Amino acid sequence: MKLILFLLIGINLLFADFSKSGDIVTDNTTGLFWQDNSDAKELTKTWQEAIDYCEALKLGGYSDWRLPNKNELLSIVDYSLYIPSINSTFENITSGYYWSSTTNADSTSYAWDVDFGYGGAGNYGKTGSTYVRCVRGGQFEPFDNSLKTLSLESENFQDNSLAKESFTKSWKFSEDISAYSVEVVSNTYSNSLTSSDFTFSQDTLLVPLTPDTSVAENMLVVKLLDENGNTIMIDNSKTFWSKTLTNTPPTLDENQQYQIAGYEEGTLILPLLVYDADGDSVSISVKSSDGESASINSNNELVLVSTDNTKIIHKVVVTLSDGKSTTDKEINVLRFDETNIASFYSDANGMTKNFNYIAYATLKGAIWGSEDPSDSTKRVFRPSHNASMAETLKMVIISASIAKQIEMPNYESVLQVYPEWAGKYYTYAKENSAIDFSSDDLSSTYITREELARLIVKTLKLDERLAGFSLLSITFSDADSFSNSTLLEYAKIARVFGLFMTSDTANPQGEITRGELSKVISKIFMMPYAKLNIPSSVEYGESLTIGELLNKKASKVDTALGSYGEIDSSGEVIVEYAVNGVVLSDNTIEASKLNIGENKVIALLDNNGVRDFLFKNFTVTFSDTDGDGVQDSQDVWSDDARYSKDDNQNGIPDILDFIYDLEDKTASDTIDNGDSSVTVEQVIADGGYTAPATSSEYEQNTTSLTIPLKAGWNLVSGSITNVAEISTKASIIWKYTNSQWRAFSNKADIKTVIDNAQLPNIASIYNGEGFWVLADDDFDLSISDNSSTNGTSHGAGWHLLGTNNDISLSEFGCSNSEFVSAWKYKNNSWLLNTTIQNSLGFESFDTVEANEGFWLKCK
Repeated sequence: MKLILFLLIGINLLFADFSKSGDIVTDNTTGLFWQDNSDAKELTKTWQEAIDYCEALKLGGYSDWRLPNKNELLSIVDYSLYIPSINSTFENITSGYYWSSTTNADSTSYAWDVDFGYGGAGNYGKTGSTYVRCVRGGQFEPFDNSLKTLSLESENFQDNSLAKESFTKSWKFSEDISAYSVEVVSNTYSNSLTSSDFTFSQDTLLVPLTPDTSVAENMLVVKLLDENGNTIMIDNSKTFWSKTLTNTPPTLDENQQYQIAGYEEGTLILPLLVYDADGDSVSISVKSSDGESASINSNNELVLVSTDNTKIIHKVVVTLSDGKSTTDKEINVLRFDETNIASFYSDANGMTKNFNYIAYATLKGAIWGSEDPSDSTKRVFRPSHNASMAETLKMVIISASIAKQIEMPNYESVLQVYPEWAGKYYTYAKENSAIDFSSDDLSSTYITREELARLIVKTLKLDERLAGFSLLSITFSDADSFSNSTLLEYAKIARVFGLFMTSDTANPQGEITRGELSKVISKIFMMPYAKLNIPSSVEYGESLTIGELLNKKASKVDTALGSYGEIDSSGEVIVEYAVNGVVLSDNTIEASKLNIGENKVIALLDNNGVRDFLFKNFTVTFSDTDGDGVQDSQDVWSDDARYSKDDNQNGIPDILDFIYDLEDKTASDTIDNGDSSVTVEQVIADGGYTAPATSSEYEQNTTSLTIPLKAGWNLVSGSITNVAEISTKASIIWKYTNSQWRAFSNKADIKTVIDNAQLPNIASIYNGEGFWVLADDDFDLSISDNSSTNGTSHGAGWHLLGTNNDISLSEFGCSNSEFVSAWKYKNNSWLLNTTIQNSLGFESFDTVEANEGFWLKCK
């Protein structure tokens, strides 16, 4: 049985410098020479056999090889790597245990070995077999048996943990250490430390640490001292430490490990898929390029100028830096273009079903198959194989991202799933409700057709684009075979867009092949793109012309192999317009046929059966400066509400009828002006002979009153000609007239709610109208008031009323109907007057006082 113990290397090994010549790796820091031939990867032996093997080894002209001790083996561990966790200079590597020459002091039938899978050390019976890697040169840090030795049993924030905030580091040892002391050897954390900052708790040592986030790595190295000040060995090391990272180095997406690039006139262009878990901005530069000219353009694309058009594989090393960490990544760039794509896959060609889509998706950089083990210049795609959930998530989401239909986030953490590389695609799909299942192994789960429809719809948010539109006209002959109505709806939406489920038979439970999937993702690229070109507003009664679509473009897949590209923006894409769901016969919209306020124009773009819907809201305005309900273009006095009424329909404002006694005239009649005769039309155009300058000249018994309002809701009445003047002291004002609510607010968030609800605004409040005011604080409301009311007889329904004098409720009647109840709100409570028994516990009232608002209900 193997006993596992995690051991750490000393700080003097953190910056080791390695080089390789032939089958030998040299550690230039320790001076040790290491075996690195195929035996180091393949041979397994017992402990004694391993010792004998190394002593007999002749390699690189040397015969003084030996089995390394435990510390020497630990010196080549690289804790920043995992499976294997050995310095990357070594080439012959197995992620397994390797013998050391160090015998376990507690049980001499066991010896120490080091696991190069994750960097730990353990004890193993000497008669067992494991791997061997020999060393030559001076012994590295031999054991000092004169010093007391403890074992480190566990610790939090293990090496290379990510820590950006303050934390408490703890080490737990194999025995009580409370009698010992600590010496700080070195510290790069931002808080300075002395021995007094450490806390001993029996077998545990604790210390508070604050990371320095200006650097990528923080390191604290300490010694444990006994009562006499002697160093205590920790697993045969004189020091132990805390090493945490404040930054995750940038890297390339796992799909970039072996990538393909388009070829045009001697130039390879490869989009680089950069990933930084911290979301940092990453700069990219070319470190080496196999002797060819290479650079990075502004789109983070690798531009490689090739002088050899026959060369298939180009090796390029790029350097990624986020300002704190730098990473070198090698990419094997495969050259391909439209001319050689037909021979790119060894298992798919022009005779293969869906090959045009496979080739097109490859040219777009969305699929690339896997390396052909028998021919390094080719790939295999396996088009007839069923697509696993893992590769389907990747292919659909990558396609949508490359096509700029979505923006893929840089996740700092992702949901754990197998295979590990699928984690970010699985996370994106889960967050967007694009999948509705959980699986431990996405590589052995195969997606059904109804699940693919859901993935497409939710990834591209197609359901949101069609919100409010009926899909009832779309049917499937096997609709009953869908698992539920939601998945049937997704299938209908995918069919509307021409991406999937395009035939009458859906076969929802069937699994999809890679070839069929390539057709789906090719159609994602074929989705036409454009921007609507219409004004943001138009005046009621005028016409609006939809301009030519902006930036119109679309891709195509022709039936002729090798013909791929962009459609000319002037043709092939069919466009159809509708406004508020009504299809237009041309590009002209008559605003007089639309709603005043928000309207929506919709454009359906059809690219050979693949569609997209464009939406844009525009406003139909009704300019009415004086708020009299007459459009400015039809209002002779657009800035004076006094001349708006013409109740007797004689074409003359009532105020002029009243002033000049014109009730029996029409606008075309002639009247005597004293010195001459003029038409009434001219009088109207001139605003009357001597039109009153202000409303005070014709309103009777006008007074100015003050109503004290309290913070909160107030139900009041009175004439207000400019509601905006009081809105600075009130959150919102409401009134209810002609069975409709109206509102006004100057507060941006509340105004947005009012506008979204399409509520009419309040311009003025007239005598006889009650209204609600939500006051921010106590304030006095000044109103213009006169003795007239809004009438005392009202139809069925609710009425929000007011009066200018104290008046009995009995004076308010219900025309041709029955009085039901009246309510008023006073001193933060409701009062009730009703013809039915009042069993609700409200205080009753019979009189409405001046400038009180109240509700009247008629039956």
